[in-house]
Amino acid sequence: MKIDNYILERLRADAAHTIAVAECEDAIQHPGLRGRLREILIANFLAPWLPPFCKCATGMIVESKNKPRKATQDDILVIDTSLAPPVLANVSWPEGVFLFNSVLFRIEVKSTITRQGLSDFIDASAEIVKMQFDRQPDCKTKFGYPHNILVAFNSDSSSDEWDFELNRFRELMREKNASSELSGFISAICVIDKGLWFLKDFREGERAWCRLDSDVREDRLVWLVAKASNTAFRAHAERQGRNPTDSLEVGIGSLLPLAQVYPVPPEDQEPFANWK
Repeated sequence: MKIDNYILERLRADAAHTIAVAECEDAIQHPGLRGRLREILIANFLAPWLPPFCKCATGMIVESKNKPRKATQDDILVIDTSLAPPVLANVSWPEGVFLFNSVLFRIEVKSTITRQGLSDFIDASAEIVKMQFDRQPDCKTKFGYPHNILVAFNSDSSSDEWDFELNRFRELMREKNASSELSGFISAICVIDKGLWFLKDFREGERAWCRLDSDVREDRLVWLVAKASNTAFRAHAERQGRNPTDSLEVGIGSLLPLAQVYPVPPEDQEPFANWK
């Protein structure tokens, strides 16, 4: 193994372990416990590759003026502990209450994604963009909202269509009369057995949903984590009022070879500024 491939191969090894253990959990009959164990697997895979100021947690988000989120439990929250202290049930346990200012990502984990599960994910994600930050009195900065990401191990669909899961998402967005699929409140959809789709910059003002060009299941998790790590650094700098390009801070994705991706039609998509 070449040294320049070390990080990529290490990530692939960690992803393969995560998938293998998740398959073992199929033997557990209790669906709630099986689902929770899979959430923990994804959190444990993600956590080592995040910036040191980030933690993976689960619990309730509280927005401005102590207003709690209607959904009282989120699967995985990636929080920036440098921005606001977490209110943990126990200092050694990841469950608690988290101020909206500190939430960089919200990740839902599904054992098997269904149309109803995807619909519920869209609804829960849409609620996030209605929440408000606690701001300093004279702060005029417009901050990006937390990213909403879906991770599923399997799909209930037997379709061989490459972009079936993304097209199902688009169809549901239209049915709900939700804002544009590129409006920013959903940043990535990873169905490990089907594919990885995420929003990507191409040139100034031009962004699109893209599909990772890989049939390897491990690669779908690898590049999801790489994107998440890079974006966490950018979101951290933005919320501190800094330009992320004027820094030596990097995510793990900056150390990987460029992923081969393809824009998913339609190509006349609206600009989106969050996922980079």
